[in-house]
Amino acid sequence: MTLLHKDDALLRKEMPFFDFDNPPHDPLALKIEMIDRMFEEGGVGLSANQIGYEYRVFVMKGANKEQSMFFANPEIIELSEETEMMEEGCL
Repeated sequence: MTLLHKDDALLRKEMPFFDFDNPPHDPLALKIEMIDRMFEEGGVGLSANQIGYEYRVFVMKGANKEQSMFFANPEIIELSEETEMMEEGCL
């Protein structure tokens, strides 16, 4: 599993939904793999496409690996007019 360079075309491509009915990858194994990699690299988030998987999946860092979260097929359902500027922390 290689962390892709920020200019890699895969990072600009819209990812397909993760199909839980016919999973292309074991979801639990993917969660563990992604969280482990995020912690190894010192990030606060990691998208599957950043490590070469073409899935609409990402993880967010919690206080530890067990409290970190795995998200599949996220959708934005509401926007706020408030914004907060911060340094990018995703790998």
